[in-house]
This record gives sequence, C-alpha cells and structure tokens, in this order.
Amino acid sequence: MLAVIARGTKSSSRSRPGALALAGGLLASSVAPALAAREKSFALSWSAPAECPSEAEVEAYVARDLGATAEGRTVVRARGTVATESDGRYRVALELDTGGASSSRRELAGVSCEAVSQAAALVVALTIRAEAEPEAKPAPEPPREPAPRATTNRHARPFLAAAVTNDVGSLPKPAVGLAISGGVSLGWLRLEPGLAYYLPESVSIAETGEGAHFTLGSASLRACVPFQSGALWLAPCLGGGIDLLHASGFGTDEPRAATTFDGFGAAALLGGWDISPIISARLDVQAVLPLARPVFVVDDADSSVHHLYERGSFALRSQLGLELHF
Repeated sequence: MLAVIARGTKSSSRSRPGALALAGGLLASSVAPALAAREKSFALSWSAPAECPSEAEVEAYVARDLGATAEGRTVVRARGTVATESDGRYRVALELDTGGASSSRRELAGVSCEAVSQAAALVVALTIRAEAEPEAKPAPEPPREPAPRATTNRHARPFLAAAVTNDVGSLPKPAVGLAISGGVSLGWLRLEPGLAYYLPESVSIAETGEGAHFTLGSASLRACVPFQSGALWLAPCLGGGIDLLHASGFGTDEPRAATTFDGFGAAALLGGWDISPIISARLDVQAVLPLARPVFVVDDADSSVHHLYERGSFALRSQLGLELHF
C-alpha cells in the first residue's frame, strides 16, 4: 500500500468537509474556466464520493502542477475512481492512457480524500511531463578522422614471379623464353634467385648446310634495393649467374654436341606496379656481361674447320610478368 502525504498544511480530518469543498471550489473557479477556453494536454474522467474534490477541482490540481505544460495537444487520458475502505481510508484507482499499446494502472491510498486526489493529480501531471518533453537526443559524435592506412612493405614478404623473357646477344639470333624467380628480403635488400629457359634456334653454313641447334638456359642470383612510391616501385639490382649454352650439330657425317657453362655479371633495373595487395606487374631490363666467349665451329671430314658462332661480349635481357606476394 502506498501512503500519500497531501500538499500544504490542510488538515486531513474528515470533520471539515465544508472547508475542503470551499477551497477546492475557489481553486476550480479560477483555473477550470481558463483551461476550458484552451486545449488541454490531458483528459480526465473522475468518479469520487460527494465529500471528495470534484472532477473540475482535480483538473485544477493537475493544471497547477503542470503550469504552462497544461496547454497543448492531449497526450494523456486519465480515469480515476475513488472508493472508501472499511477502515475509513480512501483509495483511488488511476488508469493512464498515453496512446501506447497498453495503459498503466496505479492505486493510491490515504487518510483523506483530498490527499489521494492531489496525489492522483500529481501522478497525472508527472506522466504528462514525461510524454510532453522531447526525447533527449544524444550529442552528435565529433567527426572521426580516417584511420591512417596501414602500409605494408610488400617487398619484405616472400614472393614468386613468372615472366616472358627475351635475350639479344647470347645466341646467334634474338631468343624468347620463360623465366621464374622468387625472393626474400634481408633488411633493405631484396634477394632474388631466378631461372630462365630460351627456345632453341638453329644456325647453319650456307655453302655446306652444316650447322647446329642452340639452346640456352640460365641461373642467376641478384640483390635489389626497392624504392616505393604509392603503387609504383623501382629497384636497381646487381648480380650474376651461370649460362648453360648447348649446341647440337647437324648436316655432317658425324654430328657432335658441345656444352659450355659460362659465368656472367649483370646489372638490372626492375620496376613494378602493385595491382593488388598480393599481385604486382613487373618489368625487368638487364645488361649481361659474360665472363667467357665460347666459339662454336664445324669440323668437316677433310679436317677443314668452319666458324659457326662466337658468343658476343654483351647481351641484353628483359622480362615482363607478374609477382605473387605471400
């Protein structure tokens, strides 16, 4: 049970119903006409014994508690019913409808009808204020600066590459082949071992028809220093390797074969474009300086020797392909 204390210093004794009725009447006569002239923010239906404040008086109590909030569109509909209990106390059942899915119900009890009526008016007023006040909106968050994009040095990660390659100067004619390479980084150096194979080509002596089929394979190791600028990068490289040059003769009574392993030094410029976080397109141009220049000749049956091919002192190789970073 909820105990309610009436406002003010009015006596809760039932021996002064006339004074209570007179005070309620004066309050209602000053406030109720003003509310009737304007739209109220509440609608009240009140049922109570004769000695209790009337509906107009309870409306005046609500308006007094609300102040300026008493005017405006109707946001609360209230129904109050006052009953007398066997012990002489008063109990009011108050039903509040705020337009939601269901209404709420309150019960208030007190020793005087004036007390429970004013308490019921206060509950109605508090409910109206809660409905009339706009919902506090959270303060807008300050704009967030975009987080800096994490930059990952892809050259610090292992990679594999495949490319189409060509060579000018190592074979009698320009050659085309395939190349594969891999790489790891040690500090600011990128180490790149690679293998290349060039398609066979033939050379013959016009007068005799004698000649040889030449095949070139290459193994290399180089160190590069990459410089990144956005999605583009450039890496000068120095290294070396071994070329396997094989010649297989034809057009003679006793065709022979010869194979040489020639060391070389190389300087290259490697460039790339990062297509995605794991794939880069690459272009490689490399100058090759062989450490040996083998000469290939044809021995005839009459012991005559015909010059067939001598490797040049300089070769130029290039590659165009893709890298896959892990």
